[in-house]
Amino acid sequence: MSSSNSSTGDVAEEKKTLQPSQGWRPVDAEVWTRREPPTHGLRKIKVFLDRIGSLLIEPMAMPFLALAGVIGFLASFTVAYDIGGVRFFGLVMLGIWGSITVLGILVLERSGYSRNFREWDFPLRKILYGIPGLFLGLAFIYFILVVLGHSF
Repeated sequence: MSSSNSSTGDVAEEKKTLQPSQGWRPVDAEVWTRREPPTHGLRKIKVFLDRIGSLLIEPMAMPFLALAGVIGFLASFTVAYDIGGVRFFGLVMLGIWGSITVLGILVLERSGYSRNFREWDFPLRKILYGIPGLFLGLAFIYFILVVLGHSF
């Protein structure tokens, strides 16, 4: 008899935790309680940045991100021209884009997302072949400019 009494007690206890809702089924009120204490300091900033990052992944944000990318691309030209002028424009532009690339790689490495690219199996040889190709292209452009009589 006591076993049936305890089972009815469990049902009564279960009914106490469930709150009636406006929807189809009752909802447990414990769902809405905080499980951990509120964040402080740098953790608060991390939570804020995580929320902003999740908003940027939404499909509605993609056109705005594309527009921001175009504006950033054009702004890099204006910043490079402002810093380097006509004479050092190319060097400053390469510096800006190189630093953006390095920062992007560092963010991927530090945030843990680099593991997503491990299976690409992109050979380092292809990257290293590009460096002499770049210098050969620059030497060819320099040769053409010398032949045309440009002064440096």
